[in-house]
Amino acid sequence: MVASIVRAERATFLAPDTDLARYIHQLRKDQSVVLFLTPDDQGLVLSGIDNCFYDPDGEANLLVDHMRAGQLRIYRSHSRELSNSILPRLNNVRGRPMEELLWIAGFTGYTEERCCLDAGCRRDDVIRLNYWPNFTRLPTTPNSFKLASLFSSRPTSIVLASRILDVPEHEVMQFYNAACYSGMATRLNRPAEPVEPRAHRQQGLIRNLFNHLVGNRFGKRTPALAVVSSNTSTKTANSTNKTAASGCCAPGKSCS
Repeated sequence: MVASIVRAERATFLAPDTDLARYIHQLRKDQSVVLFLTPDDQGLVLSGIDNCFYDPDGEANLLVDHMRAGQLRIYRSHSRELSNSILPRLNNVRGRPMEELLWIAGFTGYTEERCCLDAGCRRDDVIRLNYWPNFTRLPTTPNSFKLASLFSSRPTSIVLASRILDVPEHEVMQFYNAACYSGMATRLNRPAEPVEPRAHRQQGLIRNLFNHLVGNRFGKRTPALAVVSSNTSTKTANSTNKTAASGCCAPGKSCS
């Protein structure tokens, strides 16, 4: 149906090794209008202008398969053709959020060689699911509900989620890839806090001992007994003054 709307001979083939999720993400960023065409001249319409896609032929889940087989074509359109020619001929097909198409492409197109790890994500990322995906219209695995529940209620890393739920790590990465490209997940990684050195309680004493050792090392000997004696005399004098000022027998007061 979609191919009959435009001049399909102008469409070009998409490379089989394309990261489709990243490609669609860029199309949305550029506010592009693109038609994806399958070998049987069906397909879907992507509109980065209104952040929607239109899938009258139900081909969204099969785009990656067609692409890997070297059979997916793309036709670049523009806003005027979209509003004047394309949308009026889609028989009032309702647009779906672009996030759903990004999830589909990120989920069905996941491979370890081409995934969100190439875009700066990491396996030790701590992530939180921003909202629950509409799994009635999205591809899933038997563990997708458990993963969504965990990441929604408790921000967790990919590695830890795999251990907690006993789910293969590649399956968790597939989920993360879809959530990352669709914008449904947020990374909560925090930079390491700088360590601030704290002054030791005996820093003054340590400094005096260090100076004493350095003096002995270079011939400037300071008798240790004199240092200790001086410190002792000072402490004794301080104690005497404190007693005179605050004791019960201070001047002007009776001891009786």
